[in-house]
Amino acid sequence: MSLKLKIRLSVFLLLLLLLGLGGYAFFTINFLEHGTHGIEQADFNAARFTVLVFLAAGTAVGTVMMVRLPRIVVRPLRRLTVD
Repeated sequence: MSLKLKIRLSVFLLLLLLLGLGGYAFFTINFLEHGTHGIEQADFNAARFTVLVFLAAGTAVGTVMMVRLPRIVVRPLRRLTVD
């Protein structure tokens, strides 16, 4: 095997290796890109659900306070005025 042939084979193998690694990187990034869309959608849905739960809890607490707050405030005042 001549030196010229060895150099050509090594350049060809390096080019083949470079193309193989480039293709692998391209398909891996493409695969991960499609996978992250589902994860982002799940995160968005979880955040939206959390906000809705906090709004519902705040509304429930607000409703309870609207019903009970006058009682809490008026009872001590009645004690003062009744005596």
